[in-house]
Amino acid sequence: MRRQGWRWLLVALFGLAGLVGVTPIAHAAAGDSYDRWDVAYVVSPNGSVHVTETITLRFGPSSGRHGFERYLIVREKYDDTQDALYQVSNVNVSSPSSVSTNVLQTSTLQGRTGVLKLRIGDASRVIYTETATYVISYDVAGGLRTFPTYDEFYWDVTGSSLPLITSSTVTATVPGGAKAAGCSVAIPGSQGPCTAAVGADGVATFKAAPIPAGQLLTISTQIGSGLISDARPILVESATLAADREAQLSLQRNTAAGTGAGVTAALIPLLGWLYWRRNSSDRRFAGLPPGVIPSPGEHVKEVEDRPAAVVPVAFSAPTITFAEAGYLLNRSHAVRDTTATLVDLAVKGVVQLKGAEGEAMARATDLAQPDTAPGKLLLAEAFIGYDWFPLGERGTLVAADQSIDSWVQSQSRQQGWFATRAPGSFLGIIVVSFVLVALTGGAMLGSLGASPLWVVIPGAAMIVTLYALNRLLATPRRTGIGRALTDQVEGFRLYLTTAEADQLRFEEGEDIFSRYLPWAVLFDCTQRWTDVCQQAVDLGLMQLAAPTWYDDWTPGWTYHDLSLGVDHVQWDMSSGVIPAPPPPPLPEPDPVPDVDKDAGWGGGSGWGGDSGGSSWSSGGGSAWSSGGGSSGGGSSSSFGGFSGGGGGGGGGDSW
Repeated sequence: MRRQGWRWLLVALFGLAGLVGVTPIAHAAAGDSYDRWDVAYVVSPNGSVHVTETITLRFGPSSGRHGFERYLIVREKYDDTQDALYQVSNVNVSSPSSVSTNVLQTSTLQGRTGVLKLRIGDASRVIYTETATYVISYDVAGGLRTFPTYDEFYWDVTGSSLPLITSSTVTATVPGGAKAAGCSVAIPGSQGPCTAAVGADGVATFKAAPIPAGQLLTISTQIGSGLISDARPILVESATLAADREAQLSLQRNTAAGTGAGVTAALIPLLGWLYWRRNSSDRRFAGLPPGVIPSPGEHVKEVEDRPAAVVPVAFSAPTITFAEAGYLLNRSHAVRDTTATLVDLAVKGVVQLKGAEGEAMARATDLAQPDTAPGKLLLAEAFIGYDWFPLGERGTLVAADQSIDSWVQSQSRQQGWFATRAPGSFLGIIVVSFVLVALTGGAMLGSLGASPLWVVIPGAAMIVTLYALNRLLATPRRTGIGRALTDQVEGFRLYLTTAEADQLRFEEGEDIFSRYLPWAVLFDCTQRWTDVCQQAVDLGLMQLAAPTWYDDWTPGWTYHDLSLGVDHVQWDMSSGVIPAPPPPPLPEPDPVPDVDKDAGWGGGSGWGGDSGGSSWSSGGGSAWSSGGGSSGGGSSSSFGGFSGGGGGGGGGDSW
């Protein structure tokens, strides 16, 4: 008796183990019930089970009345480390009720419970009858259990979340005839009354009427030992353990991939910096001092200007135009270059300026052509048809400034001041490099099995690095000739920005202030040049020369007064090169309000619910009190199973 009690305890423990993972699978539409739930099980000698279910569904008022959804448990907990699989195949559906028997199969896994959903019916067809009968047949592998003295078919016919089943008749046909049969109708984990009998033909028959909502029918049939070639359950690693193991492997893979991605992302900017450093410096004539240009026909090798050569002071202005000098310094044209050109025209007597009070203006005073191309362009584009030309009116200097810009760019190309780069060549490098890195990184991450999102980190580093390189290298490098001319300009700028009053070099009677004022405008050192020259006047080193080219001068003026006027001219010219604003648009008529055609529409319909069944599991236990489990033995005279303790199960729902 004491040994018998231990065996009962083992059965209970196996059953309770299944309670931990219980997950409701579906809830029937409100009001649904089943008139019949009849099933015929035929166990083959190879261990597979052929199932034929004849189910009469009575539709409730909330049913969509399109058909029936049958939920089959295909995976559940066996013990702490293993899950049992029930492999369903050869699904076929028919109906004597002439309803649609189209079947859509979908599988889901929730925790350790796997569910196969059979959605039967047609969404475009409505069932108007109160009931519909479905005949569902399929094969199941892995549904048996084996013990030392017998094999067993222990199965949950229905699920605990089903509504009322009025009547159920189940048969189980097994090789050699059933040795014993038992069943239970109760809530999961309990045992309740049910009729079970073995006929003269060895077929086990089970009857239950009714099966209340929330209860389920579980059956068990004993099979003689050795009659089934393979009655072992199909066991696989627990889904929980598999998920934990996969998570650990994923962590290791992603750690390795993340480390590689981080190292790659750090190396890419470093390599980009090295590439920029090698390709960003100017070129210079080897063996020649800064500012010296080789004689015609003399071939001098060009080398990298690294470290940059020290440019000496130049005491005389370069022999190039202000537009060219500004372009060489800044690698682009600026309005300051045009301002310096205008001031130079004024100093040479071609135009006259005024700007001390009111708007800065200029007028042509000498019809003689200027001696530089930028001067000719400025005079031709800006002064035609004017007495006093407004320098600050928006749009008045756009054409002249653009013409000078086009001319100086042409000069740069013709004389080869800058090393050119084919348009779009670096964009091609970006695309090719990114594709190569993406393919290489994808292959590496694919072999590791890590997330492909790790490619984003080095990919982003590459995009940012290449974008920065493209912006940095968009600034052209000066060639040997461009660097030499720039040295001449920078050398003279050094003179104007560092020379003191007693260091000025000029001839007696020369108006050095006006002569170099355009260069001071170009170098943005007008105020300093004014201070130095005024100091030279105060020291008696030079005479104050009346600026005939400036209209607003008055007796008692100083170079500071003239400097303010020139600043005014420069300020207004920065407005003159801005295109004139477009005319304001015509007012549009008031729009006609739209009618909300969808107003008042809302709501919706759908279908839902879980899969309606029991995930109660008895692990490897037997429904018979002396079965003991896979390692037990003894007689099989007493049914000790409980509802929800078998394999399979599931449920149903209307839709």
